[in-house]
Amino acid sequence: MSSYQNPPFRFLHLKVTGSTNDDALELASKTAPSDGFCLFTDFQTGGKGQYGRKWQSETGKNLLASYIFQTSFLRLEDIFCLHLMASLSVYHHLASQGVEGLKIKWPNDLLASGQKIAGILIQNSMRAHSLVHTIVGIGINLNQDQFSDGLEAVSLKMLTGKESDLSAQAESLYYQLMQRFELIRSGQWMEMLPEYNDLLAGAGSLAACETSEGNLFQATLKWVDREGKLWLESEGKLQSYSFGSLRIRLLDQNQI
Repeated sequence: MSSYQNPPFRFLHLKVTGSTNDDALELASKTAPSDGFCLFTDFQTGGKGQYGRKWQSETGKNLLASYIFQTSFLRLEDIFCLHLMASLSVYHHLASQGVEGLKIKWPNDLLASGQKIAGILIQNSMRAHSLVHTIVGIGINLNQDQFSDGLEAVSLKMLTGKESDLSAQAESLYYQLMQRFELIRSGQWMEMLPEYNDLLAGAGSLAACETSEGNLFQATLKWVDREGKLWLESEGKLQSYSFGSLRIRLLDQNQI
């Protein structure tokens, strides 16, 4: 990992907001915040998850944060490096606090022994087909100890028995993100891909798959490539899928 010395953690704490990602996008469009500038809140009225789902969280219990990065130097074909940065940063952030059984569910949810503990939503701002800045939205279940029926989720408190301070968690995660963002800036981001694949939930196991067109099939998860495409093997043939074109459900819970 880079020996780069990160600048101090800078942040804005909001009691209540609609979405920290929306707030960060607006802030980045009007100002020039430093890389890693963080907005976090006690409660979101319109928190977003993948596939347009809402992110559920009790007030003041969990980390609901968005980090701003200037990414105009990044080629569009390398954009998956931001997912590598975010998912591996959350992984190491949680692992350093004693969470075991962590896996990355493609493309960047974090599971602890098969239960969701964190989610990531990355939004990019573009101008003339080029990146301008990127918002990395991260939700981590910290102090919440009850979740809706049917929601397979777990929190840091449930796993460690310890309460967490939201501000301290946001700052610790900032340093993890900045270490990996420096790899991206220095052109060394491919170093993160093998570790990501080592942590891929269900790698080598069978999954039930559904394409965006509604086609259902079973396939073995193989790996994720540098573009973020998931490679599957079905009936002896390899096929890759972009995020958003496929939903998967792992059939072997022991491999999650």
